[in-house]
Amino acid sequence: MEQIEKLIRVRRVEVVDGLAVRIEFEDSTVKLLDLEPLMHGPIFDELVHDSALFNQITVEHGTITWPNGATSSVGTGRALVPAARTRRASAQFAQS
Repeated sequence: MEQIEKLIRVRRVEVVDGLAVRIEFEDSTVKLLDLEPLMHGPIFDELVHDSALFNQITVEHGTITWPNGATSSVGTGRALVPAARTRRASAQFAQS
């Protein structure tokens, strides 16, 4: 019998650089993730091409959301694609 991975909810999220975000999960794990590989389809295309809209990222009920209705349940896979460690992203991540 396979074990089902427990959904770990997102506690906080902040944009670090471009489409890279710093995510704090409810178990206090912190990850720096590049969300671009997960952004497919018209609702996400809008976010990829409009940084002002992307930067309105927030957390509702443990899930990442945007004002255009897009959501991302990254809690189901905390080992997602790590963001490229640009100097700017690394410096901002280290200061947090």
